[in-house]
Amino acid sequence: MRPSSKMKAVIFAAGSDGDIHPHLGVGSALAARGHKVLFLTSFDYLDLARSCGFEALSIIDEEDKAQFESSEDLNPIPRIRSRCAFFSRKVSSICELVASRLDGNSILISPPFASPIAKLLHLRCRVPYVSTILSPASLCSLRNPPAFQSGEWFSRLPWPARKLLFRSAEYLVIDMGFRWLLRDLLRRMHVPRPHRVLSEWSHSPQKILGLFAEWFCAKAQDWPSQLVLTGFPLFHPRAGETGLSAGLRHFLDAGPSPLVFTAGTETGTVRSFFDTALRTSQTLGLRAVFLSRLGSQLPTLPNTIHYEAYVSLPLLLTRTAGIVHHGGIGTTAQALHAGIPQLILPGRLDQFDNAQHVEKLGCGLVAKSFLNPVAVTEKLERLMHSPEIAHASQMLRDRMAPGSHACSRAANVIEQVWCSGRSEPMSSIQSVAC
Repeated sequence: MRPSSKMKAVIFAAGSDGDIHPHLGVGSALAARGHKVLFLTSFDYLDLARSCGFEALSIIDEEDKAQFESSEDLNPIPRIRSRCAFFSRKVSSICELVASRLDGNSILISPPFASPIAKLLHLRCRVPYVSTILSPASLCSLRNPPAFQSGEWFSRLPWPARKLLFRSAEYLVIDMGFRWLLRDLLRRMHVPRPHRVLSEWSHSPQKILGLFAEWFCAKAQDWPSQLVLTGFPLFHPRAGETGLSAGLRHFLDAGPSPLVFTAGTETGTVRSFFDTALRTSQTLGLRAVFLSRLGSQLPTLPNTIHYEAYVSLPLLLTRTAGIVHHGGIGTTAQALHAGIPQLILPGRLDQFDNAQHVEKLGCGLVAKSFLNPVAVTEKLERLMHSPEIAHASQMLRDRMAPGSHACSRAANVIEQVWCSGRSEPMSSIQSVAC
């Protein structure tokens, strides 16, 4: 098949709003140039993707979510077996689904969670492939290790020891486990087994889009050479909808600028977080806005606190005095864009590393746990009375490029990779069926 002048961008995206929205922004930039966009996401974001004008398919449905969550109640060994079986079946089914939709104009765009799938299809079908990275922690530098929970000891090791430990763990645990999980699929697709999964399969060999600003994190010596930083792709798919609710507007107009408290959109339990938020707000005599889709878990709120299930952060944050949040990269970027101080209470994965970068930039502070209300209150009082933090927040706001610029830069890179890969013939889709 001879490629046309327009491509089909096959975009993988799953997780929280902070994971989905940047990919919707990149997809919208591509669609505005006349390219087709196939958005592969979880069932609860299908309507949102379709509202952007994309074709959207579910790769994680309600049954998948329920099955994965049910394994939490199992003992460790049965839980591992259950999740390994789930992972193996899911990768195979998604490969089959995506392979059936590829053509000679396709390009794969994938964050880390779908990298095994994208890599398999890239190798077997010779489809161009671009990786996306939302936060620096996903680059897994050994020279400048990202901050993870209880991982300070690793950063303190000498470089040779870090390298030896990482390579040993990769070979003995990750590589062997990955090859065992995908052995049948690799054989059916005639793809050789990888020697180093994290080294060879984590990112595209063609181009990696770092969807964050170059000033957010110092560049590590061992970051991949194919990495291109585009800036934060701030994008809000509901921007065309009516703004803030009447109740929220009335609350904002009725007194001093409040704080915002949010535990993120992918958190399943928020009761302890908002118990601490309530106690801290009352101790400091602050007005606040609580944001959570899990309203049933919130305590009884006084009239100095307003609750919303969901609100557009770009619209809200410019009218607030600061934000207390979980450290997700999406919320972090929105706070940087608004130029407000941040108190971050990280809970998992890259949130600890994002929090560390914010603190180094001088525009926020980090509290180790929301389970310690006294410590959170002390940090928050310092945050709100620090002219240095307020000044740094304003200075960084001026450095933030519009999200549309970052999305456009990302679209430029994707087009370049696609154009350079169009001359290679694509393997027969029929031979890839899984």
